[in-house]
Order: sequence, then structure tokens, then C-alpha cells
Amino acid sequence: MNCTRVMAVGRWWAIGLLVVGALLIGGCDGGGGGGATITLTITAPKAGDLYEQGKNVAISAEATARAGVAKVEFFIDDVLKETDTTSPYLYNWDTTGCSLGSHTIKVIAYDADAPANTITRAVTVTLTASGFTVYVESRQVAAGSTVTVAVCMVNSPAATPPVGGQMTVRYDEAKLQLVNGADSVQPGNAVPTGHIIAKNVSTPGEIRAAVVGWDEGANQILNLNTSNTQILTIQFRAIGGAGATTLEIDDGGGAPAPLQLWTSTATKITPGPDTVAGTVMIQ
Repeated sequence: MNCTRVMAVGRWWAIGLLVVGALLIGGCDGGGGGGATITLTITAPKAGDLYEQGKNVAISAEATARAGVAKVEFFIDDVLKETDTTSPYLYNWDTTGCSLGSHTIKVIAYDADAPANTITRAVTVTLTASGFTVYVESRQVAAGSTVTVAVCMVNSPAATPPVGGQMTVRYDEAKLQLVNGADSVQPGNAVPTGHIIAKNVSTPGEIRAAVVGWDEGANQILNLNTSNTQILTIQFRAIGGAGATTLEIDDGGGAPAPLQLWTSTATKITPGPDTVAGTVMIQ
């Protein structure tokens, strides 16, 4: 083979590589080109923000797309609440009637390609009660499995930190079963040394517990740690099949046998009467 023919074959081989490369590049960026063609940012709220139950939460998002943004959807706990087709993309979430505790805000943006590309962003925020209250944080659990339910507190404003509280937690014994009876009730991280004073008492459908901060070395009562919200954890087994079941709390005022927690150095805290229930959803 002469040099001229070798050079010609080489040129055609190089051209072929360039064509294949161009096709590959074009395919990565062409119609319906994937998530790189669309961007989305939740500008408000920020993850971890606290909002008072019953007030509005302003949710805003910024989205751009090579083919244009067709729509932006807003979800609360995976339930579609609003669709906005015009920038700025906004949804005003009315939290009246929403449970206390964590909620997930999810936003999905669609571009104008056919089929549309989508991109999803999410943040988790917490709804709190005004003033001091104790509440159960809602949870989801598969039927037959165990779930640890947090009993939390809100102390707003926290000018006078709470010392402790005696409470009764009521649950549907046909839906939930204590894993180890009263031993399934454990202290949360708001108790300074993780200590529950007084024995937990449980009967079917009811738990009574007294919670207080305690310094065992100094043998004295301390304030609960208001930078943490969890004061109790209760471990249940979901036994009643799919469906929602409610846990309710009162401050123990109606308990038939008080647990004799309070001393002259302990000041009782009283949960708010209307904001203390939580839901366990069995799937």
C-alpha cells in the first residue's frame, strides 16, 4: 500500500471518529436531555425552620429550563397542594389543622420538552405550638413492625425553662401494643441526664410517666433542656392492620393515682389542652 492510500484511509478514519463523537455529544444534549436541562431551588423556607402551628408558611422556588418551565408543583407530605405556571413560583401553606412536628415540603419543576423533564427538591420543617405544650410527633409504620414514637415539647418563649411534667399517654390497644410494657417508655434528650423520675405505670391503652431533669451527683432537680424537644420515647408494635390511630396526652391532672413526683423544688408544667395529639399511620 502506498503512502497516499494510507493517508486517505487515515483521513476517513479520523472523520468517522469526529462524526461519532458529534452524534454522542448531540444525543446527551438533545430533546429531552435529562435533569441537566432544568434547575430548581427552594428559596424559602430553609431546612429545619420552625413555624407556629396555625400560621401561614410562605414557600417560594426558583426554576429555569432550556425549553422553558411548564409548571411547578408544591407538595406537603407528598400531597399535591398547588400548581404554579408563572415565575416567581409561590405557595402559601396554611398550617391550620396540621399536626405538630416534622413536615416535608416537596417541589417538582417540569420543563416544556415533550416528554417533559422534571427535577425535585425537598426540605423538612417543624410546626410548633405557641406557649408551652407537649405533643406526639406523627409517624408512619408498616403493619406488624415496631415504631418509636417521640413525645416532644415546645417552650416558647423559653424565658422560664420547664422543670418537668407528669402526663398520661392514651393509645388504642387494638392498634398499638407496648413492646415491653412500661419498660418501653424511655427518656428523651431533653432530660439532662436521661433520667425519668418515678416508675412508669402502664395499663392497656394508657401510660403514665413523670419526667424531670435530675442531677444524680448533686441529688437535685434541674430544668429540662429546651434546646432539645424530645422528652419521652415510647416503643410500640403496630398490630391492628392498616389505618390511622391517635395518641393523646393530658397533663396527668385526671390520673387516678398521681406518681408523687413533685417536691418543693419542682414546678409542674402543664401542656396546652388542644395541641397534644399525634397520629401513627399504619401502612
